[in-house]
Amino acid sequence: MGRWFTRSLAAIGALFLLFVVVWIACLLGGNPGYFSHDELQWGAYAVQARPPVAADWLAIGQFQYRPLTFQLWLQLSRRLFDTPRLYHIVWLLLGALNAVLLYAALRGLLLSVTVAAVAALLFWLNPYAVFVHGWVGTLGDLLWVMATLCIVLIVQRADRLGVDIPRLIAVAALTLAALLAKEAALSIPCLLFVAWLLSRKRGWRDAFLASAVVAGVYLLLRVGVLTTHSHHGSGYGIDLAGVPLRFLHYQVFPWFIGAEEINAIPLFSEARQWNLAILTLLLWLAVLRGYRDWLAWLLLSLAALGPALLIAATSNRYGYGLGAVLIGLAAWNWRNLGAIRRGVLLCAALILCWHSVGVARHMREVGEIQAVYSPSLASAVAEAGLHGNQPMGLRADCDGQRWIYQRPSHGIPQYDGVAIGSRVRVLAPGDASLPGERRIACNGRVYSPD
Repeated sequence: MGRWFTRSLAAIGALFLLFVVVWIACLLGGNPGYFSHDELQWGAYAVQARPPVAADWLAIGQFQYRPLTFQLWLQLSRRLFDTPRLYHIVWLLLGALNAVLLYAALRGLLLSVTVAAVAALLFWLNPYAVFVHGWVGTLGDLLWVMATLCIVLIVQRADRLGVDIPRLIAVAALTLAALLAKEAALSIPCLLFVAWLLSRKRGWRDAFLASAVVAGVYLLLRVGVLTTHSHHGSGYGIDLAGVPLRFLHYQVFPWFIGAEEINAIPLFSEARQWNLAILTLLLWLAVLRGYRDWLAWLLLSLAALGPALLIAATSNRYGYGLGAVLIGLAAWNWRNLGAIRRGVLLCAALILCWHSVGVARHMREVGEIQAVYSPSLASAVAEAGLHGNQPMGLRADCDGQRWIYQRPSHGIPQYDGVAIGSRVRVLAPGDASLPGERRIACNGRVYSPD
């Protein structure tokens, strides 16, 4: 009877998990629009005769030196920008590839097929991953995590067959590719060091050394640009004092149902945040056993967040690697847990899934509004025949949506052949009126109030 009940419960859980996966895939894959200004900017760059400086492989002095990401982004935008749904499906598939790589890595740790598969699915649909998979502006995050998982698979094979030079070259090459995709890849040698520290295996040590050499050269060339004070106030400035709170914030966000973006939550200024911090602590108390597990949780979390912890801004996309690490750690500990502790972990998975659905619905809503707003804005700007430096003012009928309109109005060179740039301004309720002011309906349509 007990075995039948356990199997029935497992079958219900599997069906629920697959239902959530399909639900989120439909929400994100069917999104008719885009989330922010990044996608629109690169869609505009894609039709230019010359690529922007940011995509130059030799522009190592640029703050955002991500030539691999930007070159791939240009090519994808040239082919997919006019078909947003197809663009989003490509992102979902890239995320699915990372989930498959995580599954293979967990199987390499000798976890069962069921545990590894469930962990991979939870990684694919955790709130951090849903945000990354739903925003066509996160290619760098997808690539550096993909490179990290490939390195893990290489090292796992090396542990069985012995480390050789070709594998070390592969680790170094993947680290370089990840760094050319995004600065967050500096987490890779940190993660490899923690893996070596915890396992004491030669394969992880050698991989760490190979990766660290590449990262060290990268930092030697780029440290001045990355730490310049000119980026303070932009969200990319270094803020060491805020590291502990940001660390807690990233740990708490997955359970904060109703919060679609981590940067919209005040850092523990309300009782709810502290309650969630306690909930997170209780969760890990149920999952982790002994000081070694707690040390692994702390060090792996710090390594996965890496450079993101040092900057003042927080963003869901910075937690993408963290999601893979923490879900993998929970999967690793599953076999050592009793029934009660497993029950706590399953309840946490339910909260995670519900939160992820909320994030996906939020991104779908923004995309539907942008799909109406951007073409309507381009038409309004073309009809207005703007001259000089006077921008066209826009007021939202639904002021709670104003932030949505500010994003696809910011720094867009052109949309559908109409120059946008700084020619429009989304006005707050108290802002003075501008000549030729337009309104924005709650569905995103720009119209004249007359």
